[in-house]
Amino acid sequence: MSCFLTMRQRSWQKALLSALCTPNEDLKKMQDASDWTEVMVRQEMLKTMPFGDVWEEYCVSCETSADDWFEEVKRYEKDVLAKRA
Repeated sequence: MSCFLTMRQRSWQKALLSALCTPNEDLKKMQDASDWTEVMVRQEMLKTMPFGDVWEEYCVSCETSADDWFEEVKRYEKDVLAKRA
């Protein structure tokens, strides 16, 4: 798989990684059992899961940064959007 990605591809890939890291089957079992306290606790734990670290490591392996996309956005705003007004 190529590491060169457009902003849309990066967003899609990042969302997919997040979904794959989420224990949906476990959460569904807890919901089906009406174990709402454990669902709440697990969802709070998910907020601090190392998803960002996994994404950053992927970006490093592609010799880029997780923040490189923002420079592209700023260039687009300057070169394209500013000329529309």
